[in-house]
Amino acid sequence: MLPESSFFSVTEPKNEQELRKLVKKLALDLRAYMAYEAASKPLYEKYQKQIEELQLQEKNLKSEIKAISKRNAAQSSKTETKISEDEIKDYQMQIVEKEEELRSLLKQRKKLMQELSK
Repeated sequence: MLPESSFFSVTEPKNEQELRKLVKKLALDLRAYMAYEAASKPLYEKYQKQIEELQLQEKNLKSEIKAISKRNAAQSSKTETKISEDEIKDYQMQIVEKEEELRSLLKQRKKLMQELSK
């Protein structure tokens, strides 16, 4: 968490000693902020990379779901080939599994986005 800045509680210094105290306090606040920023950058980059990976996985899963659906539709549209109930159930199970995996990835991405916003 960022240090609370003394800037907002500053009143005009009455003498040189108060001015020196104020400058010293502001310098400490600046150093604390710079340390915070330096420490949070690697964490931000790590989360950003994980989010990008999750987005890529999400895209791939959506493509897989579409491909499975197309295969299922192509198989069911063929009149000369009869599809067994087991094959239909297998396609449906594949779609359900991929959708569950996608939901899981979306939850992970949401969690990471919340972590980033802290």
